[in-house]
Amino acid sequence: MNKDIVVSDLKDMDEAMGGAGVDTAYSSHRWMTDLQGSIGHKKIWQLSLPGAHNSGMDKKASNSNSYITCQHDSFSYQLNSGIRALDIRLKYYQRESTTSLRFRHDHSGTSGRTLWDTMHAVHWFLDANPGEIVILDIHDISTINSPVNYNELHDYLMREHGWKFIPRDAVNMTLNEIKAAYPKRRVILAAPSALSNLNPAYIWPKIGHQWAGDGLVSTSRLYSHIESVMKNPPAAGALWSMSATCYSVLGVQGIPSELNSWYRAKGEWQMKSNIINVDFFGSSNLVANCIESNLVK
Repeated sequence: MNKDIVVSDLKDMDEAMGGAGVDTAYSSHRWMTDLQGSIGHKKIWQLSLPGAHNSGMDKKASNSNSYITCQHDSFSYQLNSGIRALDIRLKYYQRESTTSLRFRHDHSGTSGRTLWDTMHAVHWFLDANPGEIVILDIHDISTINSPVNYNELHDYLMREHGWKFIPRDAVNMTLNEIKAAYPKRRVILAAPSALSNLNPAYIWPKIGHQWAGDGLVSTSRLYSHIESVMKNPPAAGALWSMSATCYSVLGVQGIPSELNSWYRAKGEWQMKSNIINVDFFGSSNLVANCIESNLVK
């Protein structure tokens, strides 16, 4: 991880062009920075972005088992490995002492990771890699007994981290334009309407997720679902994600061979995708395949 990578066939392309304009070497923790000369003219919804499905449910968390755990390691590991979209599912625990501890990552059970863990991992990652952009995709916020206090959540996020958030009206800006207009803002925060409507200037609308549905999802069922979506993918102009995930009677399933084949670099599905959310991403070539696809999109 974090070693320099050279995309060989694009390096050949660059040489054929006399070395004029195709960046090919990058480090996984700063690939958007390293490749800005080649991808900076693209809008965020035009990119193929590797995403960590249920990013707060990982094997290094305090609670982990085959039915709730979806990733190998923490937020910092995910971001440093090249993930740029964190799929977040929260549950509200009113009795905890502070806002950042009341909102906990949950997938039919809590992992023990909190919103505080997420926000501080993102903060320190961007402090070390200020040229990157991270999408925080709050897809769901549930509760146990008390109503979710969305005003409390909004106030915490804006007070502690609001200066990092890219305004919603940047949706049609290129990466270069975003970095020029908002040099210190590097986080896209997207959330359900109950939260996003409290601040439509800085909280983006909920990202549309394409997923195969509840229950057991085999690789064949998933393939059919993705194939159907890709025949008529969501319209350009907004962020969207594909949940390329499987679930069996044994729990969450890693499918590295299928992901390497279905989302191969520069393949049809890659070229039509935006955010690709997967489980246990590090077992596959998803990150590298997304990055290489962005160079030729």
